[in-house]
Amino acid sequence: MSLSAAKKCLKNLGLDSKTEEIRSFLARNNDEETSPLECLDEESFVRFAISKAIQVDKAYKVFELMDQDGKGVVVLEDLERVVAELGEDISTEQLEEMLTFADGSGEGLLTAQDFIRMARKVNL
Repeated sequence: MSLSAAKKCLKNLGLDSKTEEIRSFLARNNDEETSPLECLDEESFVRFAISKAIQVDKAYKVFELMDQDGKGVVVLEDLERVVAELGEDISTEQLEEMLTFADGSGEGLLTAQDFIRMARKVNL
C-alpha cells in the first residue's frame, strides 16, 4: 500500500497522520531491505494504525482528566488545577500563553481536537 493510500485509510479511521510520521514508524519497526519506506504491507499498516489509535486514546484520557467537570473543553482554571495537583510552578501568564498557543478557535478554550493536535506535536 502506498503512503498516500495509507494516509487516506488512516484519515477515514479518524487517525490523521503525516507522511513523515509513517516513515518514522517504518524506519523504527521494519527492515528497510524487505519493507521500503514508501509503502506499507498489511502487517505494517495494522501495526501503525493500532499504535496511532492507542496514542489517540491515551491523549483523550489525559484530556478527560484535565476536563474534570466534563465540559468538553479545558479552560484556564482546569490548567491551574492540574498544575497545582502536579506540584509544578507555572505562572498564570505562562498557562494563558500555552492555552492561546494550543487554542485552535481563539476562544480561550482547549478542545479535545486541539489537545490531540498538540499531543501529536510533542509525541505524547
